[in-house]
Amino acid sequence: MDRSELFTRYSELVLRHERMIRTLCLRQSDDAELLKDLAQEVRIGLWERYLACGGNLGVWPEGLWVYWQTRTVTSRRRRMQRAELVRLSEHMVETIAAGDDAAAELVDELAEGLPELYADLLRQLREGYSVAEIAERCGEPLATVKSRRQRLVEQLRRRAEALGKIQENTNIQTS
Repeated sequence: MDRSELFTRYSELVLRHERMIRTLCLRQSDDAELLKDLAQEVRIGLWERYLACGGNLGVWPEGLWVYWQTRTVTSRRRRMQRAELVRLSEHMVETIAAGDDAAAELVDELAEGLPELYADLLRQLREGYSVAEIAERCGEPLATVKSRRQRLVEQLRRRAEALGKIQENTNIQTS
């Protein structure tokens, strides 16, 4: 089977299951632009996998194949986003701990109006406590404090994007 015939069959497959693809993507993001990007990423991932198997789905019913392939692509994207948040949170913590005055001022600006739980976490991170030490001090599981730190960083990142202090999916600019 030539590539153009494969693409035609793939296009028909995606059209038949477009609603399921959109629904699975919606579970990942409610932001319209991110949703559009994710749906495009899913279609590209589906095409790569469809091309790799030569259009032969084997014993898989096509709907189930599309479902699992879509879940695979969206899960990979979610893992990448989590890794980016961890990297960004570590960068922010290092910057705060290093005493960078410009970064500290920016963090102060972004932290205004944070809920007490997050403000307290940020204060402890700025005082140089590690996540493990904070968990021990608060009597909470380490995983809880780690996820709270990620949510804190995500809130700060969103605020920085809204204020134009950073570009989407980049580190905080200190200038």
